[in-house]
Amino acid sequence: MNKKESIKGIIFDLDGTLIDSALDFDKIKRDLNLFGTGIIEQIKQLPEPERTKKQNILSYHETKAAYDSRLYDGALELLDYLQSNFIKTAAVTRNSKKSWEIYSKKHDLVFDTVITRDDAEPKPSPIPFTLASRLLAIEPKYLLSVGDYKYELIGSKDAGIRTVLVLHNHNRTPDILELSDYVVHNLYELKDIIKELT
Repeated sequence: MNKKESIKGIIFDLDGTLIDSALDFDKIKRDLNLFGTGIIEQIKQLPEPERTKKQNILSYHETKAAYDSRLYDGALELLDYLQSNFIKTAAVTRNSKKSWEIYSKKHDLVFDTVITRDDAEPKPSPIPFTLASRLLAIEPKYLLSVGDYKYELIGSKDAGIRTVLVLHNHNRTPDILELSDYVVHNLYELKDIIKELT
């Protein structure tokens, strides 16, 4: 992929990228009695009524985390910069639509399009990224996808979209680093990369 293509749109992950939601995944897994990765996928495989019970437990944790969340430094300034420079934005999240609505109201977040797990198969599938590309009316080669975990990096790569990893202590593993075209430590560094690519 040609890294010199000018960027016309940015796809953001929410948790761990723009928003510090303080989701305690270890506690969630204990409460669900589900372990390993892919909690959403594991719940989908369960028979009723266990599936609904565990969906409600997950919803409780997500809702609480959304209300308790805070924006990372530079998030609103970055989104304002993108809007003022006519760079389209999307959010692709494994959160529910309900959680997104809480985030949106609490932090006054606005994107050109938002895709939750209620709208499309969740990442790491490329489907939500392809859908975002279509809804933004921007070809994948002109998009940049920003996230803090391998799910968004894998899904973006499979959709033909360049990736930026927002580095934290939990994601400094080689398998995640090798999926990223760019690595930043904060949203101010991300803004610098976007300026270079637009």
